[in-house]
Amino acid sequence: MSLININLEKSLHTDLLIKVFHLTWNTYLNCWSMIKRKVKILGTILHELNSCDEFWFSVAFVTTDGLATLIETLHNLNGRGIKGKILVSQYLNFTQPEALKRLLKFSNIETKIAVDSAFHSKGYLFKKNETYNLIIGSSNLTASALCSNVEWNLKITATPISHIIFNAIKEFTTEFEKPLMST
Repeated sequence: MSLININLEKSLHTDLLIKVFHLTWNTYLNCWSMIKRKVKILGTILHELNSCDEFWFSVAFVTTDGLATLIETLHNLNGRGIKGKILVSQYLNFTQPEALKRLLKFSNIETKIAVDSAFHSKGYLFKKNETYNLIIGSSNLTASALCSNVEWNLKITATPISHIIFNAIKEFTTEFEKPLMST
C-alpha cells in the first residue's frame, strides 16, 4: 500500500470514521469531481429536497432569487408534509426581507434569524430514512451561489451516530434554539 493510501486511510479513520461513519471511496471521488467539474449545487439540493424526510438549512444569506430557484420544490414538500428548518443571519444585512416573508408562507418550514453578527455558516442537511446527507461549503441561498458562481461544496453521506453528522445536528440545534429573532 502506498504512503498516500495509508495516510488517506488514517485520515478517514481518525477524522471521519469516529463513531461508525460510513464514507465510501465513491463518495470521496464524487465530491472531488463536483469541485473539478464546477458542478452547480442547485441540482444536488433539489435532488436532496425531493427525496428527504426532513431538512435543515443554515445559511448567511437568503435572497428572493435564491428562494425562487427552490420555490416549486418547497411547495411540493409542504404538500407532502415534509418539515424543514432554515436559519439565516443578519450579516451585512444582505438577507432580503421579502425572501423571509415568502418563507413565512410555508407551514412546514420554521425560519429563524440569527442575531449574532458573526453568524456566517453555509450548510444544508437532509435526513432520508436513517441516513443524512450534509452539504457544507461556500454556497448561500442566493441564485448566483446556487446557479452561476464558482463555489466549493462538499457532500457527505453518513449515519446520525457519525461524528460529523452528530456535531452538525448538535451545532444547528444549538444555534436554532438560541434566543433568536423569529420570522
